[in-house]
Amino acid sequence: MTWRGTRPSVTALAFSTRHLPTRQRIEPLLDGSFDAEYAGGALLAERASTGTSGSIGVRAGVSSGRLTSLAPPCIVCLALWVPPSPTTRQLAAVQVTGRRVFTPTSSVRIEPSFTVDASAGRTYDTAWRRSQVQGRVAITNWGGTGLEVTGMAGTISASAPTYEHFALGGAESPYVDPLLLSGRWAAPGQAFGALTGTNALRARVALTGPFAPFVQLDRAGSGDLSQQRRLVGLEALIVSPSIPVARFPGLRATSGIAMPLDGPRAKRPMFYTTIVLTP
Repeated sequence: MTWRGTRPSVTALAFSTRHLPTRQRIEPLLDGSFDAEYAGGALLAERASTGTSGSIGVRAGVSSGRLTSLAPPCIVCLALWVPPSPTTRQLAAVQVTGRRVFTPTSSVRIEPSFTVDASAGRTYDTAWRRSQVQGRVAITNWGGTGLEVTGMAGTISASAPTYEHFALGGAESPYVDPLLLSGRWAAPGQAFGALTGTNALRARVALTGPFAPFVQLDRAGSGDLSQQRRLVGLEALIVSPSIPVARFPGLRATSGIAMPLDGPRAKRPMFYTTIVLTP
């Protein structure tokens, strides 16, 4: 539920999810630390300022929820991070985004943007802090065809529970606001948790247009240990805002084909489609 009669707008939300990556068909995770039921609520505030040459926005929120580990018994007996009973997950988070538009010529549009996330919380009775930054530059013509370069980097406290570690791969959850799970970096061409760790990096270069070929490099790990995955593919994205007067929901649909160049599924293409409707 969102109230837009004030600035900033205020959103109250509740959610309940059940996630079992150890049972996913492609590359099931052997580590059951991400298998959990997560239910809770959040209060978010959002303020955006948009002009002809760019925009800046701020989102902030607090959340409290119940986290119940669903790790397989053989892992529970060996892993000290699994609590004997449901525990709480509490956090506070803020996200700042900015975008600027330059038009050096009548046919070229340059759009740099950035996103900075910071969050802190307590999970399994352990406190943690996470920070990450994303930079993006898009150079396009007025028809929307051009080049897009994106870079991301993030880190979290070394003592953070495994559930809070960065997990790269899979689709973005449509059930939990991304601000509450900022450590989940979507990559539909990879299985969820293809890479995990307390540090993560991503570099992506893509052409823009109706069909966008891309090259992506992901790297994640903890301490001095890290792994990387390279991904090439072709993607199509359709975004349509909601139209309240016509009662038409917002639509975000992504379809594509991607081929990992590393890992157990190297050089085996994967087709994917995700559709998210937002009332």
